Amino acid sequence: CVALQPLDFLKTRIQEKSAAKFTPLQMWRGLVPTLWRNVPGTACYFVLLSQLRYGALVFGRRFPGIGLIDGNSITPMGHVITGASARAMAGFCFMPFTVLKVRFESAHYEYRSILAGLRTILKQEGVRGIVIGTHHLQVSLEDSLRQLCVMLHMLEST
Repeated sequence: CVALQPLDFLKTRIQEKSAAKFTPLQMWRGLVPTLWRNVPGTACYFVLLSQLRYGALVFGRRFPGIGLIDGNSITPMGHVITGASARAMAGFCFMPFTVLKVRFESAHYEYRSILAGLRTILKQEGVRGIVIGTHHLQVSLEDSLRQLCVMLHMLEST
């Protein structure tokens, strides 16, 4: 994530169609919120994944007809469900850092620190401002799961 930060910066500037000039050093803006999101976010994801897989085994044994487990192992669909759920939950928990990352990269916002950015967003926009991307995360997850279910159904039919 450190090596790719300048590309994230450029992507954000292109998406907002910003013509603002910037120096090469400014291309690293957003690195600190990126690290705050990615490092604990990855740890959170793997903890959630482990717990969800354990829960799938327990739940699958109690209700064997739902297809989460096959014998003593999780089915491919069970892995998809637990992986997607863990990713969605971790993404939701760390959404404030994603919002800060994008705003640090943007030409429209100037924050001195992560804490100053959080304070400003909460003061001006309330809690909605720091979780603004969660609706898009939910829609994206639902679309992905729907497409995956259709593909798996087609594979099972052949």
